[in-house]
Amino acid sequence: MGFNTVFMILNDRLHDVRDSRDFGTRVYNAAVSFTWGEARRDFLRFREGCVISQAHADTWQPVVVGQNAGHSLWADDVPEAALDAVASALRDKGYRVTKPKKTAPAKREEAP
Repeated sequence: MGFNTVFMILNDRLHDVRDSRDFGTRVYNAAVSFTWGEARRDFLRFREGCVISQAHADTWQPVVVGQNAGHSLWADDVPEAALDAVASALRDKGYRVTKPKKTAPAKREEAP
């Protein structure tokens, strides 16, 4: 097994996918140049969508898509609205989901 890449394609750009001579090349370039450090908020976009995440084929990739973008739930900067959508979907399946209480950040011990 290898790796899987999750792409989000904009429906209103499907005519561009159909008519493009270089769509495959651009999808390929977006996939092979994806790195988590650069994913942040803008992702590596191509004209018709964006790369959301990559992981080994044995790994589930939880993602959420909306507002013409997508987020891996493994990322550090997932918008709260995206997390709320996931929590709602889990509640619909019978899970109990609660937001963690805010706690004071842990104090770091200084080296002697």
